[in-house]
Amino acid sequence: MNVEINRSKTLFTEQINNWDDWGNIFQSIPAFTSLVNHILKAEGLPASEIENLTPGTNAVFKTGRYVVKIYAPAESGIDQTLDMHTELFASARANRIGVSAPRLTAHGFVQDKYRFAYMITEYVEGVELADAVNAMSDAEKIEIGRRLRIVTDKMNTVCESFNGIDVELFDLDPVLLRGYFGNYTADSLTDLCFNGLLIHDFGGDIVAQHIGIPEEIPSINAMQERLLKMINKFSKHARI
Repeated sequence: MNVEINRSKTLFTEQINNWDDWGNIFQSIPAFTSLVNHILKAEGLPASEIENLTPGTNAVFKTGRYVVKIYAPAESGIDQTLDMHTELFASARANRIGVSAPRLTAHGFVQDKYRFAYMITEYVEGVELADAVNAMSDAEKIEIGRRLRIVTDKMNTVCESFNGIDVELFDLDPVLLRGYFGNYTADSLTDLCFNGLLIHDFGGDIVAQHIGIPEEIPSINAMQERLLKMINKFSKHARI
């Protein structure tokens, strides 16, 4: 459903001139409350307390039984409308092939101070994997890795072409990787992870979070050596 808002009563009042502006407000409940409530009303859904969810790129809020995602507008410098279409495609395909995914409730556009794309899905109660693995044994991590492989194998099948995006599962936890890929050596796991870092645009963020500040790594070979040392270190402590 496309929602058209009367511009004589602007609901979103913050200024967005670049990506930094968006980064400063995309988690702000006060900034998005009026917009979220208007979307819910327009879609015939009840308003409820608005809560933050784990931050990502777009504005994502929990409200009652629903998750409302509002995508960064073109004025941010990176129009996230394509992200919405990608998620809609992936959600519909997951449902078709029997992969569990949150049920899509509504999607559309809001023309306010900026043109916002939005998507509403059901809220699924649970613990995020990034938090759950901290309390898992090595055996549990391996089992989770195997189960993730089953899910991704279902997704990794021939489908209609869509915007040229290639998605791969990637995680630097060597025990999860061992469960996912099987009985690979540390060298083989390093090669798999290293190649993934080089071909994806989020590789720099992963390097910064797990390997080191990119500007302080002198060469590609040095980065690969650090990655191998890290996987070897954790593998020695893992009871696999």
